[in-house]
Amino acid sequence: MSIISKVFHVHSFSLPIVSMYVSFNCRDIVYKCSCGRTKIIRVCLPFDVPFPVKTTALIKKSELKKIANSPD
Repeated sequence: MSIISKVFHVHSFSLPIVSMYVSFNCRDIVYKCSCGRTKIIRVCLPFDVPFPVKTTALIKKSELKKIANSPD
């Protein structure tokens, strides 16, 4: 990336990595930006709308944070 694009970069967290079950219609999803930065976003959707990524079974909050903070 050029210096100008690095200075004016706006994060676009659009790539879902992993999902954790929170409640019936809510999931904590780790999203990744094109620059490599990750962020945990809670997504709540109506019953008939599918989530952007399949929910990972038996994942804990600590494991989700470890995935989000990994320097990948």
